[in-house]
Amino acid sequence: WLADVMTADEDALLELVSHLPSEAAEALLELAPETAAHWNLKGNIQMLFGDYFDAINSYDEAIREDADYAEAYFNRGLAYTLIYAIDRACRDFEDAKRLGYDEAIEIQGQFCGQ
Repeated sequence: WLADVMTADEDALLELVSHLPSEAAEALLELAPETAAHWNLKGNIQMLFGDYFDAINSYDEAIREDADYAEAYFNRGLAYTLIYAIDRACRDFEDAKRLGYDEAIEIQGQFCGQ
């Protein structure tokens, strides 16, 4: 079972942890190596549980690991919108768009008027 979890793709893992208490989900993620993808996934899990500030910290770590990780900028931008930090969100959406994350274009238009 653990081997299946360690090799699951991000969507499958998010589906799994959405059925767990937040503490169990975070404990499961602690088994994974700390890469940019790990931090991004951890942020996604924290977002699922409404832990927006912790998610922002996790996305910060993902970006520290890989400054060109467009999805982490996008996800952090989404977290910022949920805490009403729209200026910060718009900067992250712009960075995500610049790095080729096309989903940022529509969201940026909705929140940033561009």
